[in-house]
Amino acid sequence: MATNDDALSLKLYKAALLGDWDTARRIFMHESARLSFTTGLTVKNETALHIAVGTGHSNMFVEKLLDMLPVADVEYRDVGDSTALHLAAIVGNLEAVKLMVQKNPSLPQMTNKLNILPIHEAARHDHSETVRYLLDRSEAADPSLFSGEHGIHLLNLLIFADSYDIALKLLRKHPELATKEDSEQRTPLELLSKKPQAFYSGYQVGFFTRLIYQRCQDPNCSYVFFTWFRPLQNVYDKKLTHLQALEMVKIICQKIVENRETGFEEKLTRPAFDAAKLGIQEIVTEIVKAYPYAIWLTDEENRNVIHLAVEHRQENVYNLLYQLNLQRYFATGCLQGRRTLNSILHLAATLNPSHRVSGAALQMQRELQWFKEVENVIEPSFREKINKDKETPRQMFSMLHKDLAKQGEKWMKGVATSCSVVAALIATVVFAAAFTVPGGNRDGKGIPFFLNKPSFTVFAAADAIALFSSITAVFMFLGILTSRYDEEDFLISLPTKLSIGLITLFISIASMVIGFSASLYIVLNHRPKFLIPIILLAAISAASFAWIQFPLLAEVASSTFGRSIFGPQSKEVLYGSNEDDLEALYSMAPSGLAENQAQSS
Repeated sequence: MATNDDALSLKLYKAALLGDWDTARRIFMHESARLSFTTGLTVKNETALHIAVGTGHSNMFVEKLLDMLPVADVEYRDVGDSTALHLAAIVGNLEAVKLMVQKNPSLPQMTNKLNILPIHEAARHDHSETVRYLLDRSEAADPSLFSGEHGIHLLNLLIFADSYDIALKLLRKHPELATKEDSEQRTPLELLSKKPQAFYSGYQVGFFTRLIYQRCQDPNCSYVFFTWFRPLQNVYDKKLTHLQALEMVKIICQKIVENRETGFEEKLTRPAFDAAKLGIQEIVTEIVKAYPYAIWLTDEENRNVIHLAVEHRQENVYNLLYQLNLQRYFATGCLQGRRTLNSILHLAATLNPSHRVSGAALQMQRELQWFKEVENVIEPSFREKINKDKETPRQMFSMLHKDLAKQGEKWMKGVATSCSVVAALIATVVFAAAFTVPGGNRDGKGIPFFLNKPSFTVFAAADAIALFSSITAVFMFLGILTSRYDEEDFLISLPTKLSIGLITLFISIASMVIGFSASLYIVLNHRPKFLIPIILLAAISAASFAWIQFPLLAEVASSTFGRSIFGPQSKEVLYGSNEDDLEALYSMAPSGLAENQAQSS
């Protein structure tokens, strides 16, 4: 049975929840003997202040309540030792946060049972404005508050929340945090190495967005231009985020190498390996710049960053090989997996599930491109090395890609079949149109009535182009259907046939529409109100097919004839400027690598 105190507590709870200050004030004024400002109203022992700030919309109630509260009562804690400021930080109630801190400036430095500050809660729940305010007030009261455990906890939470501007500010003020670990043994660099979206190399956008991104070399100089239009503002913000994250990586790497604490190599290698797997080229680059020996460090399977980049098909990281100036030596630094005895070419022979290209045939092509690239870089003697299963890289590639090749064959034949039907239909139509010219022929002579009209010339030329291009498309698609589908065919032969087939098919469709429009112009020249809508509808129907198939053509052509995904991305030399460095590299490399290289020489 509920008591009168329970009913009164419920009434106050509802008043705090709804922001009903008049009811709450009457209770505090007339029932002070039964209910105080610090009376717990919930099973968590939350007071009226806890409840009010947690709603996020009753700040007038909070302000009135704080006017009546003694300073000490503002510090009252619930069962988890959380103050009302903790709850306000969780919901991001910045106005309530400001009111409470003004009432009691020591609140931001108070922790709960888990040793968590209010600013940690704000960062955890991604309330950046609340974090900024609490950071300024906390450091004003205690400049050393974030130099230790609280600081690394906050820094890592900010990285999780992608608040790199605040994180960079904190790191610049407390650079000693660069080498620290939080309670779960995570360093800031380790967290950054798992966030590819925080860097340009992980920025997956279209051509025009990337073009805009590259043109804003210095965001600070072009701020006005980039803020007047929201899409441009988004690009500006993204680039600023990338620059801030990169600056953090530079500071952290420099600090780790400067301190050289026990286990400092592991603080670099673990993030380097994670970044290599995810394709974060910026992190790998900065680690190698700060600590060149990092290129020799390996994991439990004797894999370095380049080996991991090959295994996970991350060309951004792999291309750093070209900036080492000793790429062949480095690539053939003779990875021999401790359990598998796989070489770097064996890693290129593994099957990697890629989602960056569409269709099994294009994925097979990309896999072949990777294998050929690594095969060209390593020494010839390594191409026939066998692993623990007595397999050469080529044998391993064929075995692991057998199913993908079958899927690629099925995909290619499906595209070729559907497109060849369209091409054959167009060829049939335009062939017949050549003998049924618009307007008819002169009796007994077979000469078209409108032979001398420019529109008839357009019709004849378009019809001929449509016929020849559609026949060419049919031949190309037939070539795909009758191919042997050998592994090597997926590299150049099949994509070339598909590209030519799609291009000629587009040409035949466009020419057919032009010929159709010219024919209508000849026949309906005196009735333009019917002519224009019909031509527009014909153009739309043809354009719809092109719109559906053009992305496929662009991807196939780019992958086959476009710029290679491999090659130097910068003229900057990361390590090894001349042949004299080779002897030095022998001495730096792990003994196994040096011995293997000496034997191969």
